[in-house]
Amino acid sequence: MNISHDDCFYLGFISKVHGFKGLMVFFIDADNPFKYSKLKRVLIDINGVLNPFFVETIDIKDKGFAHVKLEGVDDRDTAVSISGKELYLPLSELPPLDDQSYYLHELPGMEVIDEVHGAVGKVEKVYDYSQNTLLQVLNSHHEVLIPLNDQFVARVDKAAKVVHVHIPKELLDINPL
Repeated sequence: MNISHDDCFYLGFISKVHGFKGLMVFFIDADNPFKYSKLKRVLIDINGVLNPFFVETIDIKDKGFAHVKLEGVDDRDTAVSISGKELYLPLSELPPLDDQSYYLHELPGMEVIDEVHGAVGKVEKVYDYSQNTLLQVLNSHHEVLIPLNDQFVARVDKAAKVVHVHIPKELLDINPL
């Protein structure tokens, strides 16, 4: 049984090979990489298919980097063959968050309500660009792209599945369908 990308979250990528015995350097793209210091397995995207690998050792370093030894990767050539590949974990392995925090994958499907203009639409997608995360919100008339920051997003109510925003009227009229 194949594991779907839809059932997983992006963890990072294999940055490079370290030494000659299969040790690799992972970049863990997370707010707190140390939460993954007891990682037991990882899914590696090889040609679009997620392949499970078991972690023998992991040593989290600074700035999201970790030295990792995977079971069955015992030489430089094998490590080089998977270097640069993306890393994933099942959604079920995400660390729990408090009620005021959320994961980006939780936002699609939520209603968006502006404090002045009322219902805006539903979140269709989240575009996670490095410096500017955007919510793509669709309604019957427009596509609205809302920057996901404190200036525009007041709060996210996970229980009610509502994103409360305060956006200028002009942003609602930019992209008619």
